Amino acid sequence: MAGTAIVKKGEIQGKGGVVQAWQCSIDPASIAAAAQLIVTIAIPGVRAGDLAWAQPEAIETQLIVQGAKVTASDVVSVYLSNSINSVTAIDGGAKVWNILVLKLAGLDTAA
Repeated sequence: MAGTAIVKKGEIQGKGGVVQAWQCSIDPASIAAAAQLIVTIAIPGVRAGDLAWAQPEAIETQLIVQGAKVTASDVVSVYLSNSINSVTAIDGGAKVWNILVLKLAGLDTAA
């Protein structure tokens, strides 16, 4: 499963680093009861050591965003969980997601 329609919305540079704002569409596959799904997003320029956050426009009841992290060069992984519902699968709909990437000064190409 991968995020699509990835668009850079903006960037703020400062002495401590750079914050980049991205948006993409994620339509997660059905997540089995008590299971986790990993969605990857191709974001140019992210590197090991960068920090990432992910937030959908709205999320289905019982679907949990467990977090996001840079898992490879140019790749952010978003972790979704159906850990509340131990009986039924959840099939989340397509949503617009906001992804923030923090590139700290002194790491890679940060300001």
